[in-house]
Amino acid sequence: MLKTQGKQESDEYKVVPTAVPLDVVRDVMSLPDFRLPALANITEIPALRANGSILSTPGYDPVSKLYYVPSRNLIVPKIPENPTATEMQEAVNLH
Repeated sequence: MLKTQGKQESDEYKVVPTAVPLDVVRDVMSLPDFRLPALANITEIPALRANGSILSTPGYDPVSKLYYVPSRNLIVPKIPENPTATEMQEAVNLH
């Protein structure tokens, strides 16, 4: 589990690895049918899924098993579902 700890000079939060409290684990494990989805990682930027699609919607993504929490200052332009050849070339030229 990760938590944020105080604002830093850059006005961003510092991520600190944190163990889940044992009483919370016991409570969750005692529930008869409580199933948490598999979580591979947490990302602050859009991600490319294995099938070539783009994860750009905040929240949990069952396809990639990623939890997307956009960085507060991140500005992502609209990503077309089916980009044209021109849009693809423009994207390549951004690097």
